[in-house]
Amino acid sequence: EYGRGFAVVAEEVSKLADSSAASAQEITRLIETIREESARVQSSMRQSIERIDAGQKAITITDKAFAEIIETAVDTQTKADGIAELSGRQTEGSRHMVRIIEEIAKVAEDNAASTEQVSAATQEQSASMEEMAHSAQDLSALSEDLLSLVSRFRLGDETQ
Repeated sequence: EYGRGFAVVAEEVSKLADSSAASAQEITRLIETIREESARVQSSMRQSIERIDAGQKAITITDKAFAEIIETAVDTQTKADGIAELSGRQTEGSRHMVRIIEEIAKVAEDNAASTEQVSAATQEQSASMEEMAHSAQDLSALSEDLLSLVSRFRLGDETQ
């Protein structure tokens, strides 16, 4: 009976050894699978880190581009404001010039009217002077006639 018990124990130990060997192989296979997965995870992490680095570089480049765009937009806005201000000044200057030209036109109109009045007055004065010249000629002729009459009258008085 001892031998049989020993055989049973030996068989159980053999089964246990077989089971342990199978478990050891399974553990070895699992460890290999874990190593492979670990290598894939490491590779994936490296790729992720590289992508993150590339993304950060792209973000930095994009940030710089946006900063330049903003700077250009601000500069453009400043220039547009300056142009708008100058345009406003030019418009006001144009309005001022129009007012001045209108004033000059009014002065020219007034001058033309005054010139017409002066011309009319000059014509009237010229006509009056012509009348006065005729009157002076008539008066001169009358004076000559009167002198002639007076000299006759004296001559007649002296002879008497």
